Amino acid sequence: MTGFVKLDSSFFAFAGRVAGSVATAKAEKEAKRFVKIVARASRAIDESPAHVHEQLRQRPDVPQGDLEEFRQLLRLP
Repeated sequence: MTGFVKLDSSFFAFAGRVAGSVATAKAEKEAKRFVKIVARASRAIDESPAHVHEQLRQRPDVPQGDLEEFRQLLRLP
C-alpha cells in the first residue's frame, strides 16, 4: 500500500510540475499579448487622440462617464 501511495504522490508531484510549467508559459504569452495591446493603444492615442475618442464614443458598451473622463484626460474639446 505504501508503494502505491508513494507512486501516486510522485505522479501528482510530476503532474503539478508539468501544470506549473504550462501555466507559466501561458501567463508569459498573455503578458506579452497584453503589452502589445497597450503599446498599440498608446501609439494610437499619441498619433490621433480625437480619432481614438471617436471610436470609443461609437461603442455602446463604453459608459458615458468613462468616455467623458477619457475626453478630459486627452484634453479634447
